[in-house]
Amino acid sequence: MAEEVVLELKNIEKRLSNFHLGPINMKINETTVIMGPTGSGKTTLLEIIAGFIRPDRGSLYFKGKDFTNIPPEKRRIGILYQDYQLFPHMNVRKNISYGLRMLRYDDEEIDEKVKSIAEKFRISHLLDRNIYYLSGGEKQRVALARALVIEPEILLLDEPFSALDEQTKVALMDEIRGILDELNSLVVFVMHDQSDAYTIGKYFAIIYNGKLISIGNREEVFRRPVNLTAAKFLGYRNIFSRKELETLGIEKEGEYFTIDEKDIIINGDGKINFIGEVERFEYLKDKSRIIINVNGVRLEKRIDGFLTPEKEVKVSIDPEKILTLKD
Repeated sequence: MAEEVVLELKNIEKRLSNFHLGPINMKINETTVIMGPTGSGKTTLLEIIAGFIRPDRGSLYFKGKDFTNIPPEKRRIGILYQDYQLFPHMNVRKNISYGLRMLRYDDEEIDEKVKSIAEKFRISHLLDRNIYYLSGGEKQRVALARALVIEPEILLLDEPFSALDEQTKVALMDEIRGILDELNSLVVFVMHDQSDAYTIGKYFAIIYNGKLISIGNREEVFRRPVNLTAAKFLGYRNIFSRKELETLGIEKEGEYFTIDEKDIIINGDGKINFIGEVERFEYLKDKSRIIINVNGVRLEKRIDGFLTPEKEVKVSIDPEKILTLKD
């Protein structure tokens, strides 16, 4: 029977000056994306997993074994930072082979592995080039090749696409998804772009002010936010108090509520129908956003096309689609 590859974090805590991370409890056994605003503790958590930072409390287990006190060089972890951290005094070949040399592979095996990973990332023609002369996308590929060439048991990627232009990012994400499907490594991303996270991840966690506030699959995290903080972070714009909900004639237990804009129907039929007035109209990149005033309660939705301000529209909502949020 194959050994289950699970990374488990139990009651992990770390204090850094005026910042407190934790306690964090997570089980990771598939491609996971850790999300959260800047300064929430995402990179700190990644560096605790890598062994660069030692937690003040708690333990880390991998494949059932405690590796809290195992030094970084013995953890068989590949890590890629946002700024790549390539060695400027080494060419591409030497950058990629660095980890293999630290693991004391012989020269023949190093050469074979470097050539193989370079072909996979389509950078064979760059092996003898100085890092200084690489584009952002090329540096990204070199950094990924360096992280993967050691065949890590855990691969950590900190904002791997944030420095790339949109075209390069889309192309590289497609390549990486294909490569990840072939890996035996457990992969953990830190990302702030929720669209990218949704695309590449299978399991998701949100860290906010050092606390783990949400964890689960796509449906659980993105479509069913568990609390007010998670809903706001995920960009839910239709958030109501109980008083506002009662103004719409809807009664539910709780203090705060939200509904996904996909579940707000404009000029259609639903379980509850209202007449509202278009208060504002905004052009977005690929759609438009309208803000509708219904009895003093504002509803927002992205639509195709155009609706004139002050125009009356029919709005429909299914009360069962309204989610109760914890404070």
